[in-house]
Formats: sequence, structure tokens, C-alpha cells
Amino acid sequence: MRFYLAGRVQVEGPDGIMTEHDLPGRQGRLLLVRLVLARGPVTHDQLADLFWPGERPSVWQSTLSPLASRLRAALDATGLPGRSMVRARQGAYELILPERWVDVEVAIRALDRAEGHLAKSNHAGAWTEAAVASAILRRPFLDGEDHPWIDGWRSTLSDAMVRSLSCLAESWLVQERWPLAESAADEAIRIDPLREVAHRHRIRALAGAGNGARALRAYRELEMLLAEELGTTPSAETEALYERLLGLTPPV
Repeated sequence: MRFYLAGRVQVEGPDGIMTEHDLPGRQGRLLLVRLVLARGPVTHDQLADLFWPGERPSVWQSTLSPLASRLRAALDATGLPGRSMVRARQGAYELILPERWVDVEVAIRALDRAEGHLAKSNHAGAWTEAAVASAILRRPFLDGEDHPWIDGWRSTLSDAMVRSLSCLAESWLVQERWPLAESAADEAIRIDPLREVAHRHRIRALAGAGNGARALRAYRELEMLLAEELGTTPSAETEALYERLLGLTPPV
């Protein structure tokens, strides 16, 4: 039993695969993802707010039961017991899973292990786990949808992606694989331009590859970015890196 929620939503059961096309439309897709990630009951009002973030249709309550029934049928087709999994509560629905394999949760656990490996200087282990996490987290989450609950998950997954890239960059740096470290740092910066550690990884990768002039520009770009966006200067750690790797005194 595997639930894939990043990218195209699908479920793997013992008898087959359920794709987005097997779900009851947009609302079926949202219902499945919401129930999988809830780890508990989701009220009818919460579902209605997700399905119709503006004005709800007058018959909204009568649409929920057919949606749940169609989701159960889609799960049944994969060999999963849809009726016992999607349970109606008092004014709510809950997804009961005897075991859990949910891609975004797998990614976050892999990231936690990667950071643990880094703390112990196990760079090979960190790379392996971070590679798993980043492969999942690169996929968009509920693409095309807009809702505060979805935005919250996107923010969580985006932060996890940047952390995964940080683990990858650190691992590549230790192995002196400078282009790969630079690529991971650049990707992290595109996602979160103000994540200073990603800029440090970029500077280290450029300096390690012998590109001192580009490393100097990278530092100055960070310096300007922090001044313009936050009204601050690079941290002491970044300035120490600048001095150590480039042999320069930071500009006044």
C-alpha cells in the first residue's frame, strides 16, 4: 500500500494502481490527499472549505457522501479495502490505514536521517538519504490548487527540499565534486534566495573549483541581497568563510 501525493497523485495496492483519472475529479483528488495527511478525522466543514474556498453551493453537504463512496470504489479496485478504510464519523470522514507509506512523509523521514548522518560526519549516508528526499520533494504538491492548508504543506515541503539540497551540497563538497555541489547550492538558492547556508555552499564550491573571481562575485551578490531584502550583512560564519577561502578582507 503506497500513497504518492507529490506530483501525480496515485495509490498502489496489491491488485493494481489507482491514478488521478480513477478518482472522482478534482474534489476526489483533494479528498484523498486531505484524508491521507490528516492522521485523524476531517470534518465536513474542513472539506467544504477545501473544495469551495469561496461560496459553497447550496447542496454541498449532499455531495460529500457520493464523493466518499466513489473514493472507496476506486480503492477497492486496487485491492485495498476502501469501505473499511474511508470511514464516516459524526460530521467527518477518516482514512484508516493499517500501515503507512506516504511519499512526502517518507521524504521528511529520509531528510531527518540525512541531517543526522551529517551531524556524525557520515557524508555517504547523508547523500543517500538526501537523494531519496530530494527526488520526492522536487515534484509539485497539488499543482493548480490554492488553499491555506495546501500552502502550508507546500511551505513545509519547500523548506524540506532546501534542507535536502543543503545535505547534498555538503556531501559533494566533502568529496570535492565541485560542479555537483554548486548545482545543488544554486537550486537551493532559486527556491529560497535568502537561505544563507546555500550561498556559503555556492562560495565553497566555486572556490574549491578554482573559480576565485566567481566566488568573490557570489559573496558580493549575497551581501547586496541581504542589504536590500533584510537590511542586514552576512553572518560571521559567512564572512569567516569569505576570508578563509578567498584570502580577502570583506569590503567595507
